[in-house]
Amino acid sequence: MIIPLIWLKDYIEIEKTPQEIAKSFTELGLMLEKPILGEVLELEHRMDRADWLSILGCARDLSGFENVKFIRPKLKNIEVPKVSEKDKVSIEVESGKVNRFRTRVFKNVKVGESPDFIKKRLELYGIPVINNIVDITNFVMVEMGQPLHAQDLNKFEKREIILRDSEIGEKIQTLDGSKIELPERTLVLSQNNSPICIGGIVGGFETRVSSETTEIVLDSGNYNQASMRKTSKKLGIRNETLLRSEKFLSPNLVDEAITRCTDLILEYAGGEVYENSNYESEKYVAKKMTLTKKRLELVSGGTEYFKNAAHSLRKLEYEVLSENDEKIVVEVPHFRTDVEVEDDIVADILRLYGYSKIQAEKISAPVPEDITPISYSESEYLTNLLVSLGFHEHLTDSIVKYDGIENRISMLNSINSDKDSLRLSIKETLSTVLFNYQKFGKDEVKIFEIGKKYFRENDELYEELVLGVIYDISNKDLQSLYIRKYLDSIMESLGVNYSLQKTKKHISIIDSNFLVEVGYFDGNYVEVFLEKIINNPNFKSKKGINGKIVTEIENISKEDLTFVCHEDFSSGEVLEYVRNLNPLINEVRYLNEFLEDGKRKVTFRFSSLHSQEMKKIRNEIINNSSLKFQINFIS
Repeated sequence: MIIPLIWLKDYIEIEKTPQEIAKSFTELGLMLEKPILGEVLELEHRMDRADWLSILGCARDLSGFENVKFIRPKLKNIEVPKVSEKDKVSIEVESGKVNRFRTRVFKNVKVGESPDFIKKRLELYGIPVINNIVDITNFVMVEMGQPLHAQDLNKFEKREIILRDSEIGEKIQTLDGSKIELPERTLVLSQNNSPICIGGIVGGFETRVSSETTEIVLDSGNYNQASMRKTSKKLGIRNETLLRSEKFLSPNLVDEAITRCTDLILEYAGGEVYENSNYESEKYVAKKMTLTKKRLELVSGGTEYFKNAAHSLRKLEYEVLSENDEKIVVEVPHFRTDVEVEDDIVADILRLYGYSKIQAEKISAPVPEDITPISYSESEYLTNLLVSLGFHEHLTDSIVKYDGIENRISMLNSINSDKDSLRLSIKETLSTVLFNYQKFGKDEVKIFEIGKKYFRENDELYEELVLGVIYDISNKDLQSLYIRKYLDSIMESLGVNYSLQKTKKHISIIDSNFLVEVGYFDGNYVEVFLEKIINNPNFKSKKGINGKIVTEIENISKEDLTFVCHEDFSSGEVLEYVRNLNPLINEVRYLNEFLEDGKRKVTFRFSSLHSQEMKKIRNEIINNSSLKFQINFIS
């Protein structure tokens, strides 16, 4: 949300610097997205707060936080006569995407330049100035957060607006001159069976307000936000109107915005106004909620907040219906569509108090038990291991083309005939990555993925977590040797003693202790059945990352070493050599590499449970690796 401070100060009396105001907004949850430029703040809107897409909404929260007066714009609420039958614009709603739609007709308006205060605020916000009618609708949209739209009635072929879903092949020219073919079932405003506006997103070129306009129809609408978002994605349109229409806007904003817009049009464009039509799918019912002292104290961890809770809520325009020593019953303001549960009210109270003022206390309760599934921990460790060995991790799409294999799972409602089934092996999808590496001339390809494979067995559907590894080089004899070495590292990290068994299709990897197949390899591909290993009741991670030997891991000693090598040197060979150099080495992990003074430098970390031996291990690594690989270590 962009906040020109001159605009913000129309509604709040504050003398702080832009930096101080930005800090207060950060406390409220609106953090700076970009450096402060002059008197304009650009704030990152992370919460699902529709009211924060308005200057008024941001000013209201800031006034509560700063404990200063909030100044609402005064609405004149003039008595507006009904439009005559002759001048009436017929309104029909045929789409279920419309919640509210209110219109007014203005006659004898004079289109010209906007007053300076409107032009200056819009320019600072970043919205181009067009003319007084268009500028006023944009001004009110940013001020209140409710989009409005004005159209030239003299450009209508029929005095009607029909809100309906578009049909196949319909087109529209938008305000910027772009000609768009509308996706089927797009919400449009139409007249004489021709779309003149994309509802809640952008107006049409044909009925735009221009310098010749004298009669307009002004509308303020509330639409299904999910349909707005889907339509904008299909059309590739992102604008200020859509940013608000795709949020859960309050239907009551329709009335406030059209009233405010009416006041400004009559003041700066003249003319007469008439009430035209007001569609409402259902009546708005204010939400009543209860805040309890018990819940506030539980969530906040303090007892000092409840005594001022009602006062804080009134500052945010909650209506306090009743209060006592144990609870407060409130009516939630209509613009706070994000407030759903009691904790939302608790959050409002604590935000106004200031999260930074809440005193930190040590947790008296025991540390919660780690409930992270072992599969996540083991997968993370294997990922780090393979990356340290020079492999690249990939995440591929598990959906493939059906090929008639009996135990493959196919999807009933696929939208793409080439993507209608699930993979039986990661190799099916990882091989596409291999092809791309080879296409760009890579002689050595080291890639892996940890993910799910899917299969059917005895009419039951299953999914299983597996590790898929591809190591591919032109020398197939050397390839087989390296695959065995990498397989050794993987199985060692999983604590599995294994043997190999040739079958007709591939070489099976057998757990030697339990005589269970835990993987296979075929040519350049290795697949390890992680779920089958981890779910074995006798499984014990050799590295202790599943929480079974945490006390040992807590006492582990670590040290980083950096060596210098030439550009095409394989650092993975050094790490593999170090890993097998001394049985006291618990882990070797690749950290990073960088160029400095024209030389390539590689940093890795080794660890051991034997802290007293670290100096000896370090010297052994440096001396042996320097001799074997002709590399220099940086002390």
